[in-house]
Amino acid sequence: FVCLFYFRPDTPVEEIVLAVNEALTFTDPGRNIIIGGDFNCRIDSGDRGNDLTDSMSDLGFALLNDKFIPTYIAPNGNSSIDLFYVKCENNSSSMNCAVNVQNSPIRKHQITKLKINISPLDLSKLEKPQLSLKRSLNTDTFERLLDSETINCLLDQHDIDGATDKLVDAFAEAAGERDVNERCRNGKSWYDEDCKTAKSHLMNLMKKRDCSIEENDTFWTYRKVYKKMVEQKKSEYEEAELVDKLERTEIKPWLLWKQDSPTTTPSINMETLSEHFENLLGKNNDPPNVDDAPCATEEELNTDEWFNDRIDEGEVADAILNSSNKKAAGPDRVFYEHIKSTLPLFITILTYLFNVCLDIGSLPYSWCTSIIKILYK
Repeated sequence: FVCLFYFRPDTPVEEIVLAVNEALTFTDPGRNIIIGGDFNCRIDSGDRGNDLTDSMSDLGFALLNDKFIPTYIAPNGNSSIDLFYVKCENNSSSMNCAVNVQNSPIRKHQITKLKINISPLDLSKLEKPQLSLKRSLNTDTFERLLDSETINCLLDQHDIDGATDKLVDAFAEAAGERDVNERCRNGKSWYDEDCKTAKSHLMNLMKKRDCSIEENDTFWTYRKVYKKMVEQKKSEYEEAELVDKLERTEIKPWLLWKQDSPTTTPSINMETLSEHFENLLGKNNDPPNVDDAPCATEEELNTDEWFNDRIDEGEVADAILNSSNKKAAGPDRVFYEHIKSTLPLFITILTYLFNVCLDIGSLPYSWCTSIIKILYK
């Protein structure tokens, strides 16, 4: 069963879920279901996309999109709003689905294709994007997981990729992944256990509302109770935040006029954007003059050793401790805070790793990959 939707950007998530649930009444029990369309709910950021995916998960649907691949591209930003969800109930004839987004420079809505293969599918094996790690980690856990003997053995064999993977795995296990709800509405202080329990009960009532008139009336009555509860919890939270801000302004009055950072992307017209990157990347930018770069002295060049000096632990410690906190992690998800807090435990291994890289003239593959996002500033 395949059902496609279009929802306006101002459609509440509750109304979207209601429409989906109403469409499900036309399906037969045990059928595999695909729900897709333009939901106008960003899954890459914001509360709406998280709320929608959570609600669809409560109905038994799994998201097929990669939230980091935009389906809508405009001058003022990109987003993933054209979504596909799948629900496999027929274990003997499940669906293997994949979403493919084809970029088109002349369209805002990118061409989003859904490929379906009829074959057994285990939803638990669907590849899920890795979550960010927490910035703080348990040093005792890291020390327990740090297999120094194995890592040194790998470095003796010049297996720098294997040694690096061992270190990254230890960091990931000691830090743990960030809670998926940390930045969505369900992670806000005001959305407590009472709200979560009420939402779960509302979802159960929604599934039964077509069974009888009484069940339908019960659902709509409780829906009002749930919405009122959420509004009250949010109002109480915002009121407490305002009181706290007023109390702090008694000591620091200037905080009262401090404006919050904008939460939305400013609108940038295409002409401004094109001019910016033409100036930034255009031919008018002269390359740096290499003659001005510092050069080795004649004596250093003759010795042929100045650039091959062994790296010592003091150099490694200085470089690591002078790095900045609160910086984004790379694809390996390791933060500077992780390395700093555990440096005494593995500085010898890290120094050995750097010197092996120097000896073989190569770097671990994970150090050569990065995520680059072009920002207009």
